[in-house]
Amino acid sequence: MSDSKLHLMSFAPVPDTKTTVHVVGLPDSLRDALFTLMPPRKEGGYLNTKVLKDDLRCWLDRAVELNPVRPNVHTDSWLIALAPIDLAKLCNVIAVWISSRKDIDTQSPAYRKVMGMLHPETFEEAVRGEEICLFSGDGRPAGGLTFPAFSAQVADAIADIPLELANGMVENFSRVSRGNGNVYELISDIHWHKEDPWAFALRFHVETLPVGRKARLNMDVAVRRFIGKPWQDDPFLKHDVNAYVRTEGGTLRVVPYGYDKQKRDLAWDPAALANYEFASGTGLPAVREYLEDMGRYARDGSQPQILSPYAMTASWASKPSVASGASVIDKAMFSPGRLPGREAWGRRGPCRP
Repeated sequence: MSDSKLHLMSFAPVPDTKTTVHVVGLPDSLRDALFTLMPPRKEGGYLNTKVLKDDLRCWLDRAVELNPVRPNVHTDSWLIALAPIDLAKLCNVIAVWISSRKDIDTQSPAYRKVMGMLHPETFEEAVRGEEICLFSGDGRPAGGLTFPAFSAQVADAIADIPLELANGMVENFSRVSRGNGNVYELISDIHWHKEDPWAFALRFHVETLPVGRKARLNMDVAVRRFIGKPWQDDPFLKHDVNAYVRTEGGTLRVVPYGYDKQKRDLAWDPAALANYEFASGTGLPAVREYLEDMGRYARDGSQPQILSPYAMTASWASKPSVASGASVIDKAMFSPGRLPGREAWGRRGPCRP
């Protein structure tokens, strides 16, 4: 693709960029207990932690990677984050993940043993900080961690800083902490058009170009539409809704809600709700109560603030009055050259191979 106005939404990272990561190893005793509790289907296989990885990315502060674990193999670089790791919250997320698995016998000795080990002291000696290179001197990614870590680093440089756009508008961006993917998203203040809330969304991801495999950071600007009108009809959901709920530090975390077959009613996802309650120290309103007053919960400053993204699958919601796409003028206001802290997105320095 030749250079164009769209090219303004990406830039080449500074070569030799470094960052500090916070690493937690998995103690051998806990590793062995987990393999006893939930053995892999194949002998010698990896511990199945895909769901746990998503949960940790969502509920820990800027967790970016969870490395695989094999039996009888010491894992000193298990969890990697860009912020100091709250060990109490780490233990809670692991406990919720295990308890929510349908194949776990919560009355078994193996379950009780693992639960008895989930306290901060188990991990204290396995925590360390490291400075790592994200890009080599020629601008290529230095490893797989580059892709999630640099996107998160750039998002961190913008979040929580008032940003004055080209038209004089001032926006404050908050992190959206979700589980899946290497795309990092920021959401602006909530704006309203009639009864419909909406916000600007900035999304960052790193990719390499075929020639030379040099990296670029792409930034996409979109308009995120939310549902603001109360649910008038008898509630029915064909698919779960991934609501954004504001938690400590202003971060928006994904808490799904949908139809619970056992309760025969609408309910929050039990695991996500348990993690939210631990993080915030309080609960959420019943889903029906929230749906009856969605506009109030969507407003900035509401306690708690809950935002339900509009999607075509949300057939029960009337179509918002806000257009779905960001205009060329909107995108021009968010040119990387206008964003704060760009010089801090990477610093130069010698990289060890």
